This record gives sequence, C-alpha cells and structure tokens, in this order.
Amino acid sequence: MNEEEIRTAVAANIVRYRRQFNLTQAELAEMLNYSDKAVSKWERAESVPDVYILKQLSGIFGVTVDGLLSGEREEKPAVKKLSTRVRLLVPIMSALILFFLMTVAFSVLTMLPVDWKRSWLLFVYVLPAVAVVFIVFSAIWGKALYTALFVSALIWSLALSLFLTFELDNTFLLFIIAAPLQILTALGWWLFRSHKKKPDRLAAAVPPDKKKL
Repeated sequence: MNEEEIRTAVAANIVRYRRQFNLTQAELAEMLNYSDKAVSKWERAESVPDVYILKQLSGIFGVTVDGLLSGEREEKPAVKKLSTRVRLLVPIMSALILFFLMTVAFSVLTMLPVDWKRSWLLFVYVLPAVAVVFIVFSAIWGKALYTALFVSALIWSLALSLFLTFELDNTFLLFIIAAPLQILTALGWWLFRSHKKKPDRLAAAVPPDKKKL
C-alpha cells in the first residue's frame, strides 16, 4: 500500500470504529488528549496519526494497529447477521406455537368430563410464557430496550395471572408489588444503556502531557 492508500484506509477505519462505539469526534479527541480538528483531519485522510496515537486507537477500539492500517475489515465471515425480518419472525412463530399448544389444551379440557369453568385462564397463563420467549430472543440479539419492555410484560402478565387465579381479597397487592419491579427494570435498562455508550475499554488512560494539536 502506498501512502495515499494508507491514509484512506486509516481514515475509513477511524470513522467506522468511532461510529460503532457511538463516539463523536470531540469525545474521541478528548480521550486521546488531542483536538477534534486533528481527528477530523485523520478522518478526511489529510493526515495520519503517529505510531503512538495508532497504538492508543487500537486499544480504544479493541483492534490491532495493523487492523487500523489495513483497508480490509476485520470481520468473521462465518458469522452471518440475521435480517430484521428473521429476528422478528422467529419469536413471533414461537409465540404462535405456544398459543397453538394452549388452544389444544383448552380444547381437550372442554371435551373431557371435567367441570373446569375457568379453563379460559389458560390463555392468560400463556402470556408470561410468550414474554419469556421474547426476552430470550431479544437478549440473544442484544436489544436491551426490547428486553426491558418484555421483562415489563412478564412482570405485569404474571401479576395478572396470579390475580385472576387466586380469588382473594388482597390479590390487588400483586400489582403494587409489580410496580417497584417495573421501576427496577427501567433503571436497569437506563444503567445498561449508559454503560454501553461508554464501555470500560474506552476509558483507557492517556498520558495528560501529550501535546494537543
């Protein structure tokens, strides 16, 4: 690679990795104790960071220096990302299977010589199970917001199921118990979101005496 190709490759890689970690040019510059104008020049391929800065960038982004210099992207070809449609269809189909099984169970109960007038509760009981299915898939695919939403659905569907099952005077307390659990879920999602924006490795220490450009 000639000098121009190296500048272009470094510029493209800095832009790509910076965006992957949701960093602005100013935030990245602050971590390196440089000015955002210097980062802008690197990303426009007008200049190339020195070896020391390349080493710092490799530590921040979790890649090798050669990975920053190379024009080839460091990706695992064997791992294929699922499309949004597939990610949506798989949990929906799983939920439909649960509803189908519950419908079969309901039909069997109605045909048996058993007087269970509350067999309709089976369709209420399936709601927490569906919530668990969506929690698992959203957690696997790294969707923290969706995971928090489905955890909330699990909390309230469980409260509803218990409320309808046990006909007691104080069963309304189940919803009061669910309220702080809901708050904890929201706080957990907020903390996870804040932590994800600034991963621990992005806090790599940079000597403060490094001269700014």
